[in-house]
Amino acid sequence: MLLWLVVSLPWFVGCDGCRRDEAAKDNKNKPPGPSEDITFGQAMPLPSNGSVGTAAIKPGHWFTLRQSMRSNKSDQRGEYSSQAFVIDGSSTAQSGDGNIAQDCLRPVVLPKGRMKQFDSRLLAGLDGGIGNKRLATSGRLSTGALIATPPRTDHGLMRAEEYFLVILTNRPERFVSFQVADWVRPPTDIELAANGPANYRIVFAKSGGLWSIPETMLDMTSTAVVFWDDVSPNELTAFQRQGIIDWVHFGGRLIVNGDTIATELASSEMGGLLPITVAGMMDLSGESTAMLVENWGVQKDDTTPVVAALVRSQASRVAVAGDVADDAMAIVGTDELVAMRRINRGTVVMSRFDLTSEWMLKWRSRDSFFNAAILDRPVREFKFDTGGIRQQYAASDPRSPVEMNTSFRIAGRDLSLTPGELQRPHPISGLGGWRDDSDIAKAMQNALREQAGVKIPPFSFALRSLAFYLVVLVPLNYVVFGFLGRLEWAWLAVPFLALLGAAWIARTVSLDLGLARNQSEVALIELQAGNPRGHITRFASVYNSLSGTYQFEFDSRDAAAAPIGILDGTLGELAPTTFRYGFGDGPVLDQFAVASNRTRLLHSEQVLDFGGSIAIVGEQLQNDTNLTLRDCAAVRRRDAEGAEYANIGELAPGGRVKLNWHQRRGLEPRNMDDGSSLRAKLVEPLLAANMIPLGTSRFVAVIDKPVQGVQLVPEAPRQSTTTVVLVNLGFAGPSNDIVRRDVNLVPLAKEREAILLDGDNDSTSSAPIVVP
Repeated sequence: MLLWLVVSLPWFVGCDGCRRDEAAKDNKNKPPGPSEDITFGQAMPLPSNGSVGTAAIKPGHWFTLRQSMRSNKSDQRGEYSSQAFVIDGSSTAQSGDGNIAQDCLRPVVLPKGRMKQFDSRLLAGLDGGIGNKRLATSGRLSTGALIATPPRTDHGLMRAEEYFLVILTNRPERFVSFQVADWVRPPTDIELAANGPANYRIVFAKSGGLWSIPETMLDMTSTAVVFWDDVSPNELTAFQRQGIIDWVHFGGRLIVNGDTIATELASSEMGGLLPITVAGMMDLSGESTAMLVENWGVQKDDTTPVVAALVRSQASRVAVAGDVADDAMAIVGTDELVAMRRINRGTVVMSRFDLTSEWMLKWRSRDSFFNAAILDRPVREFKFDTGGIRQQYAASDPRSPVEMNTSFRIAGRDLSLTPGELQRPHPISGLGGWRDDSDIAKAMQNALREQAGVKIPPFSFALRSLAFYLVVLVPLNYVVFGFLGRLEWAWLAVPFLALLGAAWIARTVSLDLGLARNQSEVALIELQAGNPRGHITRFASVYNSLSGTYQFEFDSRDAAAAPIGILDGTLGELAPTTFRYGFGDGPVLDQFAVASNRTRLLHSEQVLDFGGSIAIVGEQLQNDTNLTLRDCAAVRRRDAEGAEYANIGELAPGGRVKLNWHQRRGLEPRNMDDGSSLRAKLVEPLLAANMIPLGTSRFVAVIDKPVQGVQLVPEAPRQSTTTVVLVNLGFAGPSNDIVRRDVNLVPLAKEREAILLDGDNDSTSSAPIVVP
């Protein structure tokens, strides 16, 4: 019996361990209950409609993660840490097993029994591609009295060409047609399917009574379109409204749905974006509506005459009254019922009527109208045969699928410095993603490395230094004290001259006698004409002869930062950095460790207000910012023959200068004494004629002094900064002189049957129809 107990004991212990493991697993998978100390909701990346099943994250982009939690037993105060890491779709890896290189830490205050939501900001990794990969988010709440962790949440990853289309509405049921619209899907050789590739991921951005959109443009880079329906601007936070305004200036497309919200938007800070000067309401003209339907109706659409007759006969509807703004234009063929306005790189489209009206749902050509008139997408045609429905563009388009789906651009991330190539989408993150390897990013890092760390002098420097030292030490020293009649003092001066010589050499070679701390920075400010808020991309290097840990403190919430190498996994054995968010006016990048006698690089970005704007007024360029600019030049390209340049020189805050344009092949050399080849790497390409599209103009300048916004702690004794300023003075206007309706419609089931019976595998035979 004793022998049996000895043999069986390990089995009993093992089974008991198995039962404990299974119980722990069941408790982990069990939904949190009120008996627990902390109840966690699902972690949701923004924008979101509150459903984990439909949530997704775009790789290589910053995103806001919203976590809800409730303290069940007592008031709690502590800190919450969030992480994001890429995993295989079948992986069960927990936090720490993935590629976590930076987490986000924020304060939390939990009153007992009250569910609260907290936003964190994270950078989604790339990790070599999408495939069957997913992005997992996890967290850890620490209050001192307890530590709690929510279940890990896995999210799908978006393709490079896929972007969010966010709908701000209190009536999502009216937008069902958007979810099945053919413009949501790209051209494909297979039958249109809901699980195929997508141009847009449609999100109804309301969850738990809050609007689930980010509060900064830097987290909206994965959003291409915002459709503003009936939501009062007062329902959004001031930061959300400002984020949308910033996003529009840098390329976002905002669609304002007519009479539902026009008056409230016009009286808010959003009013300056609208293409129609709202002057109340009026009756919608049935004749104007019918004209829009007839002009934009696709050929052979039998619903077009029916809907045109319907809108002519029905009673008047409410519409927005007011003129089209001077710098806006009516969409051709709409009799001014739809207008658009170019807001620097972005676009605002506004209708006078409700785009979800019942008559629109009865009109089969509505998807063609949305595709071209509202979204500015290419004309398409649809073909059907035994292989299914094929959608293709009716004519060639120089834009890539990514460029068709989003107009949002940040120069430091997306602008190409290759002649003839305007932008270069990343194969995984597309356009607008966080980039350490873009053309401009590489040019800035190369210039930064030239002026960072220890500079080893050439052999000629040593010879010149030795010769100069000997001249000062012997003949010059002898002559000076001989003239004073105190030749014996020449010997006393020798030690002091030696110390001065050593200090001079140490300063020249940028070495502080083994105790050096050096911060170098190269930055690019991108401004849009007439807009005081601009985007600054910084690449900073920190050198230390001894190891140390630093913080980068930002003075505004619109900031993001991460060490170089975070996206491509080249951080090595360095400890992860921490992005502290919500503790002060702006975030802090903490735990930035620099090894002994090493230089480490940081990439940061920020949206700042520069006190005013830079713009062309008449024939003058006005600098209303707080920036003192030097080596200023402007370039514009009005035809394919070349470009016109205007050399300006220095331009102080409040300065005005007349632009004297002249044409030439290259740039006249100007003296730049910033100690680097930043001019050759960045300034000259930005001013090159073959680097800007037709119809656009730019202004480029240099700043020598540090730019506001960020502070290194502890501060480095030696600092150097060079900043390039890029102002987009004007963009080419959209082509708006023809109605660009689709060649045909997606054939209905009965039409498909007729096509197959007739043996006609080409359901289109006519070219696109245009209306002047």
